[in-house]
Amino acid sequence: MALYQLNNFRELLSSEDWCYFNRRRAIGTLDNLNWDDEYFLTVLNGLTEDDFQKTVANCKIEDYPFAEYVDADQYQLHWDEEEHVRRPSLVGSTVCLSLKIAIITNEHGQIAGVVTLHTSGTLG
Repeated sequence: MALYQLNNFRELLSSEDWCYFNRRRAIGTLDNLNWDDEYFLTVLNGLTEDDFQKTVANCKIEDYPFAEYVDADQYQLHWDEEEHVRRPSLVGSTVCLSLKIAIITNEHGQIAGVVTLHTSGTLG
């Protein structure tokens, strides 16, 4: 069972209370896929409980000043770039993404974050 509720994560995304907890690799992956933040938000909103793999403890954070480590939920997602939907497996124009997400609570409220993002496998 995931540590963070996807509904809460989506609410934070929609209210623009989110960031990359580790920018370099995530931005590099987005650049390689030719995706911008807006498109990536569509992908993040496509996550379901079926994509959940495990919770990973003590993930290092480089780009968030209020925390150094966070426990993160790891997901694997097959995203169809032509149809803009999640798929159950790699077919046609899908890409397999591995990502970790987390929610941090600080004195200002909650913020959703992408801890890691990279492709896993190949484009279909």
